[in-house]
Amino acid sequence: MPLTRISLARGKPPEYLRALSDSLHWALVEAFEVPPDDRFQIIHQHEPGELVFDRIYLGGPRSDDFMLFQVTGGRPRGTATKAAFYRRLVERLAEAPGVRPEDVMVVVSTNQLTRAPALDHLPGLGLKAYLIRERGVEGSPVNQYAPFYLWASTEGMGRFLWGGGGFGGIVDSFGRPPVRHWTGVTCLAGPDRDGAPRHATRHTEPMPVDADPTGLVAEAVADLQRRARQPGIHTIALAVDPRSWELVRFTLWTGPAAAEDAPLYQVLHLSVPHLGEITRAA
Repeated sequence: MPLTRISLARGKPPEYLRALSDSLHWALVEAFEVPPDDRFQIIHQHEPGELVFDRIYLGGPRSDDFMLFQVTGGRPRGTATKAAFYRRLVERLAEAPGVRPEDVMVVVSTNQLTRAPALDHLPGLGLKAYLIRERGVEGSPVNQYAPFYLWASTEGMGRFLWGGGGFGGIVDSFGRPPVRHWTGVTCLAGPDRDGAPRHATRHTEPMPVDADPTGLVAEAVADLQRRARQPGIHTIALAVDPRSWELVRFTLWTGPAAAEDAPLYQVLHLSVPHLGEITRAA
């Protein structure tokens, strides 16, 4: 299911926007392998100064009718398919509503990770959830890639981070990011463990200053056991950050997540090589 965001300057009439939408949709159907009933678009009209672009860089000359199409596909498309889609989109837009090819820019991305299976058999890994948030989708204010790991052993975590187990590829590509980590308390299987998680939430709660963590953690474990029986839960885990004395509750949902004060993530892929070793029944 591709989701397309169209960004253009404010001021176009409804019939122009409808022609824009139709041309995009049929170009996707004709050249991007999209079913005719699969139509999901968001049109953003921007005030002066909000849509910033160079008029001649890598093409042009661009006019005030410049527009950006951001297509997020569920699976990767090859270069030939992308090129065919661009050609067909430009042709249709020229017909209706009458957009110049120089004013069309297309960005195609995918929400399916092609390298995700690389960790499906990693020694010492309980699970890795490949999570994203997209600005404007399900209430997210930001774009964010936020992988979450539950480790079956500290040796496995160390091997991954500095023993050549996979983190080096991230360092080579993006530099060495800080890695937040917590001490695991418990991990429980939910009633929908056999389903495919669609969403994840990560709820954090600071412990009261100077409070004995013994009782607080015991209460959090009891609360986790109650929550783990909710329909739609795949896995739920509790951890503690002893540096800031913060409780962290991580939940994977196979359906809509229950309302709670926590960021909501989309699950792109779930690697679970040793999940059975770190979970128990609620």
